[in-house]
Amino acid sequence: MLKITNWKDLNTLPITPTLLNQLKQHLLAPFHDEDEAQNTWTELECELWMITSLSDISRVGVDGKRITKREKNLLSFALENIEFEDELDYGSLFTLTILSDSGQGLYLLMPQSLKPELLKKLSINEPSHG
Repeated sequence: MLKITNWKDLNTLPITPTLLNQLKQHLLAPFHDEDEAQNTWTELECELWMITSLSDISRVGVDGKRITKREKNLLSFALENIEFEDELDYGSLFTLTILSDSGQGLYLLMPQSLKPELLKKLSINEPSHG
């Protein structure tokens, strides 16, 4: 799992330029420019988590650290309380969950096919649509 807390680090994600552009468009939507986005991210402690496989949450992650109980709880909360969800190119799924009244956001980027697996792994019942 890769965690981005600084707007300028988005370019370090191992994704295609097309996907990066789509991601930035979504992330920039509520702001006037990248500076405002970065300042808001810093102020509210927003994060973007890129999850590529189930192993990201069950073993040592990309950065060499195990996912913590707090991170697992945050991930569960984020998957249960999605405020915004969109399908991007290359079978990617982008979600946003607001974590606090201050507006702190947790963005998730993952393969669409991974969401049901994560829900199952974390023992979350997917909200029924209909």
